[in-house]
Amino acid sequence: MKYIENLKLSRNLKRGLLILNDCLLTVISFYLSLYFRVGEINIHDPVIVLYFVITYIFCSILFGNYNVINRYLNSSILWQWIKSCSLNSVILSALITFGILSLPRSVGFIQSITLFLFLILSRKVYIKLNEHFNKLKYGKSPSGILIYGADPAGINLYYRLDKAKYKVIAFIDDDLDKQNLNVSNIKILSKKSIFKLLENNKININTLLVKDHDLNNNSNTIFFKTLKSNNISIKVINDAIYSDNIDHLNLISKILERDWVEPQVHLMNKSVAGKSILITGAGGSIGSEICRQVIRLEPSKLLLLDNSEYALFKIYQEITSLTLNVEVIPVLESVCSNDLERIFKENKIDTIFHAAAYKHVGLVECNPKYSIYNNVIGIANLIDLSIKYGILNFTLISTDKAVNPSNIMGLTKRISELILHNKRLQVKDSIKIDIVRFGNVIGSSGSAVEIFKKQIANGGPVTVTHPDVTRYFMSIPEAAQLVIQSCSIPNHNGIFILDMGKPIKILEIARALIEKNTLDEIEIQITGLKKGEKLHEELSISQRLIASNHEKIRIAQDELYAVKDINCHLDNLKNQLLNSNSDQNKCYEILQKIVPNYEYPI
Repeated sequence: MKYIENLKLSRNLKRGLLILNDCLLTVISFYLSLYFRVGEINIHDPVIVLYFVITYIFCSILFGNYNVINRYLNSSILWQWIKSCSLNSVILSALITFGILSLPRSVGFIQSITLFLFLILSRKVYIKLNEHFNKLKYGKSPSGILIYGADPAGINLYYRLDKAKYKVIAFIDDDLDKQNLNVSNIKILSKKSIFKLLENNKININTLLVKDHDLNNNSNTIFFKTLKSNNISIKVINDAIYSDNIDHLNLISKILERDWVEPQVHLMNKSVAGKSILITGAGGSIGSEICRQVIRLEPSKLLLLDNSEYALFKIYQEITSLTLNVEVIPVLESVCSNDLERIFKENKIDTIFHAAAYKHVGLVECNPKYSIYNNVIGIANLIDLSIKYGILNFTLISTDKAVNPSNIMGLTKRISELILHNKRLQVKDSIKIDIVRFGNVIGSSGSAVEIFKKQIANGGPVTVTHPDVTRYFMSIPEAAQLVIQSCSIPNHNGIFILDMGKPIKILEIARALIEKNTLDEIEIQITGLKKGEKLHEELSISQRLIASNHEKIRIAQDELYAVKDINCHLDNLKNQLLNSNSDQNKCYEILQKIVPNYEYPI
C-alpha cells in the first residue's frame, strides 16, 4: 500500500513509456498485417519495421497524442488516433507505391487499422489498471453518481470521472428516444424510473451531477426536491466555466464547498420580464452571463454596451441566436463617453446592470489614472444620466475587495459604492439603486482557476502567492442571478451579499486542479503576496448582515455613509485625471477625502 501511494512518475518518463508502448504495438500490428495479407511472416530487414515505427510516432506527435490525459478515453482522443492512423496509412502507402518499401500495397492500410484497435485495447487496459491501483490506494467503495443529461457534456463528464472514486449508476434524460439506451454500459433512465428505484431501495446514490440550466428548469423542481429528501446531494456542472474541460465532482466540491444557491424564479421574472434592459460591460465574463440569463426572461428590449468591439460582437452574435422576439441593440461605447446620453435619449430604459469596470488588480495598479477614470468617473456619468432620464432600477456589481481596500481596484469599487449611496440619499425613492458585492467568480477572465488551468496545460509551475491565502468563491451563473434578483428585493439602504459559505484556500484549489487535470507532477511555487493583495478578503465591514426576501442573500448594514461635497470631489478628480501634466498623488489625495481610511502610495 505504501508503495502504491508513493509511486509517482515524472511527466517525461510517462510520455517515454507511452511512446515505447506505441512502438511495441506498431511492430506487433505490422507483423500481424503482413500475416493477414500474405499468410506468412518473412521480413528480415529491420529497416522496414523501423519505417513503420518512425512513421506512426511522427503522426502521433503531429496530432498531439502524447499531450492528453490517458486515464480518459473519449471521442476527442479517438478522433486524434483516427487522424494519426489515417495519415500513417497514407504515408506508408506512398512509401510502398514509390518502391521505398518492398511490400504489398494493402499492408500499410491493414497495419493502420490493426494498430488503431490495439491502441484502444491498450488504453482500456491502462484505465482498468489505474482504477485498480486507485482502489488499493483509497481503500473504499466508489460513490454512487447520477448524471443528468445524456448529451455530449454529460457523456464527457462520465469519461472524465475517476472510476475508482465515483461509480455512475445511470444517466437521466427527458428525451424519450434516448431512454433505456446505454452509454458505455450505463443505462439512460427517465426521472420516473429513478423514482421507482428509490422507492424500492434498489440503488445507492450519493450525488446527482446537473448542468446549471437544467437545475434552473422549473419542470425539474419536484425531481430535485425528491432527491434531496433522499439525502442525495446535487452538484452543478457549469458549461460556461468548464467549456473545454468539464472537471470532476471532487473539484467542484472543493471550490464551492456548499450547495448551489438556487434563484427564485418570481424574483428573476419581476426584475426583467417585459422591461427594457441596459447591460454595461456586456462582453465581459459577468456581463455576458447576465445577458444570457436576461434574454431567457423575455425583456422587451436588451441593449448590450461594451467598449471592446470584439467582445461586443461575440455576445451580440450569441444573444441574437437565442431569440427572435426580443430587440437586441449592440452599443459600442464607453461609460465615460459624453455621447452616452444619446443612448438614453433614443431608448426608454427601465433597468441598468452595471458590469463595466477594470477589475484585474495587477493591471489597475500599473495603470491607476486610466483605471480610476473608467471605474469612478464612468459610474458617476452613468448614474447621473440614469437619474436624469428616469431609470427605474440601477444595479452596481461591486467586489469584496471594496471592503477596507488595500489596492486601487478595490478603492475604485468602494468609491463607486459611496457614489451610489450618496445619490440614493439625494433622490430618495425616484430610482431604486442597488449594490451587489461579489467574492471571486470561478471561470471569469483572469480568475485564479483559469490561470491555474493554463499553467497546468503548459506543464507548470502553478504559482500561488501565499500558502495561507483564502478567497470567497461563487460561480458565474450565481453571480448573474444575484444581480438580476436584487432589483426585486428591498435593499434597506444596504449592500446585497450572497451567502458563499466559508473562504477557501487557493493552495487547495491549485492542488485539486492539478490532481484532476493531469497525471504529471506539477510544481506549485509560492511567489509572495503582490502589491495590494490581502491574505484574506472580507465580505462586510460592519459584519452586520440582515435577511432578505431570498434565504441565501444577505443585506450588509452600516457599510455606507454620506460624503460631504462628493460631487465637488468628483469634479476635481475628473479634472486631475484629464490633465496629462497632473500629479498622480493629487488624485490619491482627492480619493482619500472620499475614503479616509485608504492609505495611498507615496
